[in-house]
Amino acid sequence: MGGTVRISRTVAAFLMTSAAVAGPCSAWYVVGSREVARETIRLEREPQQQARETADRHARRLAARLESLRQAESRRPFYHYQNLYHDPKGAYEGASVIPSPLAQGPADPLIQAHFQVDAAGRLTLPTFNPEVPNLNPREGLAAQQALLDQLTPAAPEYLRALGIEPNPRHTLGSRVTPVLQAKGEVPSAQTQFGQSLRSPTHLQAGREPAKGGEAASPQSADPGLPNQPLKFSRTPQQVELLDPAAFAQNVQANQLYANLKQAAASNRLSPQLPRPETPIKQKEIVIGVGPLLWHTLPVGNVASLVALREVTRPDGVMAQGFAISRSALAEELKGTPFPAHLLPNLPAQAKESMVTSAIEGTSWHLAVDVAAALPAAGAQALQVKRGFLRYFAAGTVFALLAGLLVVGLVWQSEQLARQRSQFAAAAAHELRTPLAGLRMYGEMIAEGLGDPNRGRAYARRIAEESERLGRVVGNVLSFTRLERASHSVRPERGNLGAAVHHCVARLEPALESLGARVELIVAEGLPAAHFDPDALDRIVQNLLDNAEKYSRQAADRTIHVSLKHTLARVSLSVADHGPGISPADRKRLFRPFVRGKQADPPAGLGLGLALVERLARAQGGDAAYSPAPGGGAVFTVTFPTQ
Repeated sequence: MGGTVRISRTVAAFLMTSAAVAGPCSAWYVVGSREVARETIRLEREPQQQARETADRHARRLAARLESLRQAESRRPFYHYQNLYHDPKGAYEGASVIPSPLAQGPADPLIQAHFQVDAAGRLTLPTFNPEVPNLNPREGLAAQQALLDQLTPAAPEYLRALGIEPNPRHTLGSRVTPVLQAKGEVPSAQTQFGQSLRSPTHLQAGREPAKGGEAASPQSADPGLPNQPLKFSRTPQQVELLDPAAFAQNVQANQLYANLKQAAASNRLSPQLPRPETPIKQKEIVIGVGPLLWHTLPVGNVASLVALREVTRPDGVMAQGFAISRSALAEELKGTPFPAHLLPNLPAQAKESMVTSAIEGTSWHLAVDVAAALPAAGAQALQVKRGFLRYFAAGTVFALLAGLLVVGLVWQSEQLARQRSQFAAAAAHELRTPLAGLRMYGEMIAEGLGDPNRGRAYARRIAEESERLGRVVGNVLSFTRLERASHSVRPERGNLGAAVHHCVARLEPALESLGARVELIVAEGLPAAHFDPDALDRIVQNLLDNAEKYSRQAADRTIHVSLKHTLARVSLSVADHGPGISPADRKRLFRPFVRGKQADPPAGLGLGLALVERLARAQGGDAAYSPAPGGGAVFTVTFPTQ
């Protein structure tokens, strides 16, 4: 036998509201979490991306800057790298030497120093001439000496970088070896030849290149065969053809300078030219100049960027170049949004937080450190996560509150429907009893039934039942008016004690007929209070009726009514000797349509106490309950005195 399961409207509303809230909130969380994850990844990667763009941009700028400098320096003649030189293209064709354009120091701030290293490993600076001290300016002399001391220990490394092994026995400039132009080997001076960037230029005296790619020392040529043709082992980037006299003046520029000074002092028209140990029979001297290439080599104890080229001359092979100033390179990196560093090689030394970009044409890298930006990016990503969770929690709570509000409204409507049903049942019961009495006693009087001598008693019972019926109807009407805010209460200042005494005196006969006795105590010196007489009558009537009904099983059926003055208020108390109110019912005591959970409660609608509280508050007072000493209930209503 099957049955039908009936679900209340509140439960149905709760289930539907839960589904309506859970579905959108779950979808919101899934979609929002994905968006937050993507935004978090973007924020965490943003410093790396910005650092990559910064590194690439500045690396390209540095590479272009260095390439422009390298190309400009590649066009510089080899004889500019010495302090004094003879200009073979100058207007004066006789003996002459002039200071090098580099004697005053590099014109470009990126260049720390120009230098040249002979085959013996001796390093000289165009800004410093120890053989002619009077050419060196006094200011900065110590700095030039310190720079020479700094560069000199690395001179052999500069030669080895070009594939030249230093030969301490070689003395550059000690002799001028004649050079014969080898057929098919030496092009004209106007021709430029391309060459691999890593192919240094060598000039050998009638021999093949040494094994292992190392060039043989110029001294390996037999000095007894000065007129033996010399060959280039590799095609030079550029070739310069000099007159032998011009070449001799450049080789012995310091000696020529001294001769010029001596000739000027003795008023001679022409100075004595330095003579080579071996006569030069060639009409042209061939000089091979290799390309400038970038190398990472030490300058002092620090690895630096150095541009080197090989110069092949009849008197040997030498290295020329310039060193880049690391401080000047650091200046080029100022203004970057991240800390930037220059690393000599592919940075095994680079930190994990560094983003590197190669500087084209060199083995150097630009490293940008994003370590300082990562915590801020992480904090921003965390803030995005927390912001989403905060908004999600707030939205979910709002949706839950809205859902609970809907469920509460449904529950309240269901409770009101239940209360109305209970009220209808209680009202029918309450009205049926007095109506039945009225009908019975009315028919007895009309039909002449019963004891003819008890006609007055029958009429009194009709009056009592009518009063009871009027009390029920009056409570319903008063409560309805208060709920609709249409009941007007007009408190006036008056004698509360006299008004209560009048109410008790009017109700006392009916109470005594039911077996109850009323005891009234009014404190002396009671001040005047603010109250509405009709509302007071309704309050006293409900409290006395409530006390009589709930004390019918008590041994002492006395109802104590007292008035006293407390804290600018006058208190009206009604106490009985009934069972009192259980703790579970006290919280719902003044709610409408609520009655005590007794096995056989007295008849009533559950409106009496709710009406008492509302009428008391409408007059500026209040109503409260407290258990009576020894058992029973005490209801206290206060009225303001001011």
